[in-house]
Amino acid sequence: MFQNQCDPSCIPYLGMYLTDLSIIEEGTPGNTEGGLVNFSKMRTVTNYLLDANRLLDDDQTYRASLEIEP
Repeated sequence: MFQNQCDPSCIPYLGMYLTDLSIIEEGTPGNTEGGLVNFSKMRTVTNYLLDANRLLDDDQTYRASLEIEP
């Protein structure tokens, strides 16, 4: 994935993640035809959330906000 190639100081475009998650949520059933949980869907959602979270480092974000503050 492209995000794996960027340096740690990149800012994730959250709109892309939200769009992808919306498409997954609306286009993929939460349960299989047999009424079981669709683990494939849950795995995909988890991977998107982990990928977005990997780019968000609280300490780094806080230091950047201190530098930007007037």
